[in-house]
Amino acid sequence: MKGKSQKEIKIKVKDCCRIAKVKISSDLVVNTNQCDLLSKKYNYGFLKLNSAKRNKMEFTGPKGISLYERLKKPISEYDFFFIVEQLVDVTQKLEKIGLSRNNLVLDLKYVFFNESTKELNFIYLPIATPHSSIGVLSFVEQVIYSAKPVETDTNFLSNFSYFIKGLSEFEADKVESYINHINSDIVSVIKKVDFKKSNIMSTVANSISVKMCAETFDDEPTDLMSDDEKTDLFDDDEQTDLFSNNAQMDLFAESQRNATVVDDESTCLLDDEATALFSDDDDKTDLFDEIQATPYKFPTLIRTLTEEVIRIDKPVFRIGKEENCVDYIVSNNIAISRSHADIISRDGKYFVFDLRSKNKSYINNRVLPAEHEVEIFNGDILKLANEEFLFQV
Repeated sequence: MKGKSQKEIKIKVKDCCRIAKVKISSDLVVNTNQCDLLSKKYNYGFLKLNSAKRNKMEFTGPKGISLYERLKKPISEYDFFFIVEQLVDVTQKLEKIGLSRNNLVLDLKYVFFNESTKELNFIYLPIATPHSSIGVLSFVEQVIYSAKPVETDTNFLSNFSYFIKGLSEFEADKVESYINHINSDIVSVIKKVDFKKSNIMSTVANSISVKMCAETFDDEPTDLMSDDEKTDLFDDDEQTDLFSNNAQMDLFAESQRNATVVDDESTCLLDDEATALFSDDDDKTDLFDEIQATPYKFPTLIRTLTEEVIRIDKPVFRIGKEENCVDYIVSNNIAISRSHADIISRDGKYFVFDLRSKNKSYINNRVLPAEHEVEIFNGDILKLANEEFLFQV
């Protein structure tokens, strides 16, 4: 299917549960044994494969928002790395049971975030021949780029971006070591907490508001499947059982009381099992020495051609001509690449990172190497292809 996506996804919410219907191209072969293996080994982190017929699959899971929607909201350092560590954990689990991480649907709009438990849920396509339109490393970069840090805490994104750009490929253990250095509780929670309890909490929390929920659809309608293909997620007995055991409700309440508060959006998954992996400072590696946070000041670019003032208001600010990929669109200039360069703010310093642009990036007429941070100073002239900007702090 050259030039055409090999999968199409339709998302809807029914009775406070999420349904994902996936249609794959006819040349891809579904292997349901893969999902059987996945469900036997791990019962969290993935939407459940409910049915598979020919080239159509239906997945179900708890109600939530897309990761894309979550990252549009301000996020703390803790919550950001809690998200990244779940991605790391999912890839490690797939590797452990011999499944390809290339079958994960790595799209911010189709990875789902449970606002009650802070869990991520991924779609894993049980396809015989691994297929992915994006690698894990590229997906992590998208997460970094899309995140909006809380205003008082910005350096963590640019520091992590610098680390990720130093990797030639995604290495789960290295990323996890980085996160462990930032906050060992994050790794401890993901590795040790009983996510079966978490899934109960998620279902109970969503069921509490079931009467308030109307059937809604995401703004991504497709004609993949007709309404008569809808599948009931639970029978009545299963729904009733959610409330038949007071201990389940107590579990959810207890999780709320035991949650470690980082900020207003901190995770609710922390419990007594969340212990530090390092007992003292001597156990910590020097690879990721802590960087002292400095007050963040937004620099600006002045576009010479139009005298437009551009506020660099994110730790990683992207410039290019593709509307859906950048923070500032350079209009009316075909020499600019779709994603041309990033302006990175870190510890009171600023850097330009050329994204393998076709027509290069320059500081004071000095060409910049691709995919390498070069510091830029107040009063420097930044040129992207033939478009000039004055950099000011």
